[in-house]
Amino acid sequence: MTLRRSSSHIVSRHTVNQLSGGLKMRLRGLTIKYSRIKLSPLKLDATIACVSRDGLKPTWRSRLGSTGWHSGHRALLLCAALLLALTTQGADLVNIGPLFSEVSLTLKPGTRTEAAGPLYFRQESEGESQFGFPPFYSHVVNPDLETTEWDICYPILTYDRFGAEYRLQFMQLLSFSGGQTQQDLRKDRVNIMPFYMAQRSKVPEENYTAVVPFYGTLKNRLLRDEIHFVMFPLYAQSRKRDVVTDNYLYPIFHLRHGESLSGWQVLPLVGYEHKGVTTRTNLVDEVEINGGHKSFFALWPFFTSDTLGIGTTNQVRQQLFIPRYRFQSSDWLQAPDRAFFSDRQRDQSGE
Repeated sequence: MTLRRSSSHIVSRHTVNQLSGGLKMRLRGLTIKYSRIKLSPLKLDATIACVSRDGLKPTWRSRLGSTGWHSGHRALLLCAALLLALTTQGADLVNIGPLFSEVSLTLKPGTRTEAAGPLYFRQESEGESQFGFPPFYSHVVNPDLETTEWDICYPILTYDRFGAEYRLQFMQLLSFSGGQTQQDLRKDRVNIMPFYMAQRSKVPEENYTAVVPFYGTLKNRLLRDEIHFVMFPLYAQSRKRDVVTDNYLYPIFHLRHGESLSGWQVLPLVGYEHKGVTTRTNLVDEVEINGGHKSFFALWPFFTSDTLGIGTTNQVRQQLFIPRYRFQSSDWLQAPDRAFFSDRQRDQSGE
């Protein structure tokens, strides 16, 4: 069954404008067409014509009329007509504009039902079920993929689950999350931003607790492998791979050390860092050279000087003094067969 409304009109306080050729119901063997519906404060007229499916021969016609009915009777009659249409046996689809619609999905098997404009929807497709009253509540479930998602006044309160992983949050201030890792290790986190962060696991080395800004430890957070702080920003230590940075009065002063690496800075006055040449073995058991670097700044960002790729065939030197000049040179560009690129680079830098 399909109901379609071709046009809509504004209804004033005292009159209801005429609707013509607007509603159709397609039944198994017949097409019922409301060819003329006229409403006024005191009268309801509806002329109904029923024709065969091919639309050639009229089967029967009927005329309904009512005079002196108040608006409550007319509304009741219209609701009864719609209810009769929606419950007709053999119906497939319904579409009466923003009031109610039930349509087939185009990209995958399934149906979608909407009512009261955007305020209600339900969708069933290939094992996935969706239901909601936007913007207050929505719910999505897919048992085949073991996923569940529901939102209450999104993004105020949300819950997401995929297999063993889950996350429940309230305004991104309070959150609970966890699940299995690729190493079959379960972790559970609690966050009360930005004051309390904790993680618990069966492996003691993965546990941490942080009470900001007083004391705590974080692991695999904020782009660092580990962070430890006491009365932040008075002191904080961070580690990323083998590089350890000790911050005092963050971010003004820090000391940094690692494999063939040392450095210090007093931001923004002066700073220096040096890393020597190191080697590593790649996936095919070949030894590769990791170039070193040397960096210096004074009154940052007005003067900086960097040397990159130390110990490689492509050592690059850069120097910047705002607003006077910018200089860059490269061993690769200084090769005889690349002189054109070197001259062009000097021209672009204003030398």
